[in-house]
Amino acid sequence: MVFTGWCFVVILVFLFLSDSWGYRVSPLNQHRHSLVSPIWLISIILMGLTILSSYPHHALAAANQVIYPQRLSNSQLQDRDFSNQDLRASEFANSKLLRTDFHGSNLRGAVFSRSVLVETNLSDANLTDAMFDQVGFQTVDLTNAILSNTILFRSQFNNVNISGADFSDALLDGAQARDLCKVATGINPKTGISTRDSLGCS
Repeated sequence: MVFTGWCFVVILVFLFLSDSWGYRVSPLNQHRHSLVSPIWLISIILMGLTILSSYPHHALAAANQVIYPQRLSNSQLQDRDFSNQDLRASEFANSKLLRTDFHGSNLRGAVFSRSVLVETNLSDANLTDAMFDQVGFQTVDLTNAILSNTILFRSQFNNVNISGADFSDALLDGAQARDLCKVATGINPKTGISTRDSLGCS
């Protein structure tokens, strides 16, 4: 939009200069050019500025959009809101996520290795192919989350809500699976797979 607007103004200024040159080489047309050309130029410039005026609004809207992936490893992410965003392949490794909100976000392939999650909201999030190895889950909400093919080796789960979570083909230790089976309930609304079946609970 801004490129088109500027091109429009530049072309019209060029035409005006050409028109002014015609005035200089044709003195007999002095009256016509001196009245028409300035008015014509001002009107056209105003039109061009009207086109350009819409640009800052688009730029502001674009600035507020989160563009994946985020590189936030080794960070303190307390009370941050990442909900309902496209965060594929983002990096949150070795970070502390206290009351961080990822509700409904696409975190496919994201990396959370060696991070500490406390009161973190991962409900309805897509965690397919994500890496959560050596992670501490403390009072984390995984309601209806999708953890297909997610790496969970050597992670600890304490007071987590996994109702409706889908752990299909997730990589986790046998002890982890047994502990999660104790609190596994519900069916994932997107995949239609029960949490207990995805964990292989007996």
